Amino acid sequence: PVMAAEGSNTGPNSVLVVQMGGTIDKDYPSPLHGYAFEIADPAAKRVLANIATASPDAYTIASVAKKDSTDLTTGDRAALVATCLGAAQQLILVTHGTSTMVATARALAAGGVAKSKRVVLTGAQLPERFKQSDAAFNVGFAMGVLQQMTEPGIRICMSGRSFDYREVARDAEGHFVHVATHGAVPGDDPGMEINLRQAQEA
Repeated sequence: PVMAAEGSNTGPNSVLVVQMGGTIDKDYPSPLHGYAFEIADPAAKRVLANIATASPDAYTIASVAKKDSTDLTTGDRAALVATCLGAAQQLILVTHGTSTMVATARALAAGGVAKSKRVVLTGAQLPERFKQSDAAFNVGFAMGVLQQMTEPGIRICMSGRSFDYREVARDAEGHFVHVATHGAVPGDDPGMEINLRQAQEA
């Protein structure tokens, strides 16, 4: 289920930050749940709070899912599409697990989000709670790219690189790499748009 957003900042340069879960949001386990890491509150909220120039008035935090990205369903992606399309903000940052980030970007495009919104997806290889995490760097870089976008579209930003969602893949080592496309995007599901619509109507 979509959780209520924190704040309601809708100025022309305001950003909607949407949590989908993934490694970036993993937190140390509570005493009640043993040794398993848990996906907790949005890490992006802590990252942005630590940036002196990032006024709370400049962004709104919302949560759609708190899942490992391999566990995301068509319904979860449909909820993200609905959140993006229904947002008053034109700029949207999505934090997401790296394993299926590309699939979610393509689901957003299939749902029509790329026609009206500027969206960047990012995540982290290590949880934001870890001192060595790349989370803060990736969120900061993604925010910068997002605010430089001049037209609607969808990009993936990881490790200081920015990719059009149609020209990126995740390799066997977990790195995001550029891929050339000619026409159809590799891995696109022709039925994705129909499946998303059905999930939204369910």
